[in-house]
Amino acid sequence: MRARVLPAIGLALALTHPAHAQPGPGVSDVPALTKWIAARAAAAKKGEPDLVRIPIAFRSMGWGCQCPNAFLGDNVGSHNGGDTWLSVLAAKGQKLPTVGREGLMVVAEGTFTGKRVKEDLRDGKDGPKEWIYQLWEFEVLRTRSYRESDAKVQIVLPGKELKVKVAPLADERPWIVVVESYPSTDKRSAARAEALKQKLVKDGFAAAEVFESRRAERLFCCYQVVAAGRFKTKAEAMASAKSVRAKKYKDVTVRQGW
Repeated sequence: MRARVLPAIGLALALTHPAHAQPGPGVSDVPALTKWIAARAAAAKKGEPDLVRIPIAFRSMGWGCQCPNAFLGDNVGSHNGGDTWLSVLAAKGQKLPTVGREGLMVVAEGTFTGKRVKEDLRDGKDGPKEWIYQLWEFEVLRTRSYRESDAKVQIVLPGKELKVKVAPLADERPWIVVVESYPSTDKRSAARAEALKQKLVKDGFAAAEVFESRRAERLFCCYQVVAAGRFKTKAEAMASAKSVRAKKYKDVTVRQGW
């Protein structure tokens, strides 16, 4: 896949909390889903692409049609219909997951670019015209594994808020020991995150901190992340995570932030 550059997030003097995420239709509601995609593309053409979270299916081998490889959907074995075929690109510095013969389901955060990409899958000019596709171009910032609860699309950050610049944690400690993540849209999250951080400090993790997940480009938006520490290497982070778990903290994970 070729890579393209998203508008830079950059630096800022202060962070702001994003507005509430806007849930969209489920992937089985094809008419509503088709309209939703078109609206996101229209916003992108106006220079205000929304940051969205969508399930992407990379089809399995053996389909009985000449079809594109990726679409907005929840089943690698069949396409729900509608104008939901995708041309998937990786943003600069990012990699798309490897797709095997069995296909792949992921949840992706990224933006529609507003562009259509023509894909002609006919063997020759006399082939069926329905094998000529117009794909929506979608640029991926990050992915994670798909869960059944991910079968709806959503706007994570509207275009105007996506333009708000934040200060990245782009230092030499990209490996993060994540203890908890609270939605930034919940008014209780800041207090809950700070209380957990103080508890970690009392338990001996002096480097514990709270930060907004937009400051780490590989983390999903938009959460108050409580970290027991950040480290230069994965090995250091894994050792720290083991110590945190020993203090009876649950669901501790090690994530690379950038």
